[in-house]
Amino acid sequence: MNRYPYQFVQTVQKKRSTMHPKRILLFFVLALGAVSFGFAQDALPRLQQSQPLYVTLQQPFIANQAIESGSIVSIVEQTPEATPSALVIAKTDIMYDPHVLGVTVDDLSTGSTEPKVAISGEVSVLVDLGEDTISKGDFITSSSLPGVAIKAKRAGYIIGKALEDLTLAPTTPTTGDKPAQKLKILLSPTWLDGSFFTLQNSLSKSDLEAQDSLKVGNGAMKVDKSGNLSLTGSLISTGNITSTGESTLMSLYVTEDFTTDTINAPAFSNISAKLGDNLGASRFDVLDNKGVLQSSIDSDGNLKANSGTFSSLSIKESGETIGKASLVSGSTQVYIPNHKVHAGSYIFITPKDSTAGQVAFVTRQEEGKGFAISIDVPLSKDVEFNWWIVD
Repeated sequence: MNRYPYQFVQTVQKKRSTMHPKRILLFFVLALGAVSFGFAQDALPRLQQSQPLYVTLQQPFIANQAIESGSIVSIVEQTPEATPSALVIAKTDIMYDPHVLGVTVDDLSTGSTEPKVAISGEVSVLVDLGEDTISKGDFITSSSLPGVAIKAKRAGYIIGKALEDLTLAPTTPTTGDKPAQKLKILLSPTWLDGSFFTLQNSLSKSDLEAQDSLKVGNGAMKVDKSGNLSLTGSLISTGNITSTGESTLMSLYVTEDFTTDTINAPAFSNISAKLGDNLGASRFDVLDNKGVLQSSIDSDGNLKANSGTFSSLSIKESGETIGKASLVSGSTQVYIPNHKVHAGSYIFITPKDSTAGQVAFVTRQEEGKGFAISIDVPLSKDVEFNWWIVD
């Protein structure tokens, strides 16, 4: 009665025991491949939806200000206090800044000691389009807006390439402000030579002729068709500035040499030389071609010169080196107090009436005190005279 089940089991066991080892190995490989394929199919969507990949530095940093995610930062100083190895970072505001460290990938509060700064890879950066649009592959660089990128248009230091197209966002109706925009870029800071730029990154001749002026920085600098340059900000140059035409400057600060043929003041305006103090320590000097001082005016208004030629000379009577005095009738001397008198001063006297043939002369000349004018014989009337002290 039980022989059939036994024979069935025995037959199956016999067949199993007679399977070739190579078949067993082939079966195992096929099973493993099927499992791997299923895992890959399941993982593919997750890989496609993963976050951008970037590389950050393990170097400790400290943020000296609140820095939003996507800001371009650079190292500003080293902090030797609590964390000597930490470096202080801040949003850069230099166009084509060669000292850019990277882009922040998270919001940083002031004093944050663990900022994440990406130095390469795929990141999103704050961008100011201005009047431009950005296309995939355009070069991106730092701007004068703190932490904000712009489209690179010339040779210089760039931070990477755009990975997407971007157009100007619509203006907010209530405030008129343009909302902040972010651009996905491939972060790879490097120097870009001008030969990399194509014509679409520069103005062609027809483009310039079609415009009244070329504007840079939202109109902060303008160049019209005649070549006239207009700036609303500061002009900083570490080299020479040469102008072959007329130049109009609201203010000019020169720390070293300034060479020019002619300086003209606009109509109804003056040319002023503002010196550093009012204590006579600052001077406006005129030197010859050998550098020898020929004349100078100090901040107290004192003029010194080797020589001078005047078609007319006007001296205010209210000054301390010129004035009037009277020799009273019946007297032979008058004393004039004046602290401008020195031992080597020249004192010129001009009577305004007859002195009966007598010559008025200086009889006393006291350093820093005054001088006396005398005649030999008393006069019968008062005589007024002018005096002038010259050093």
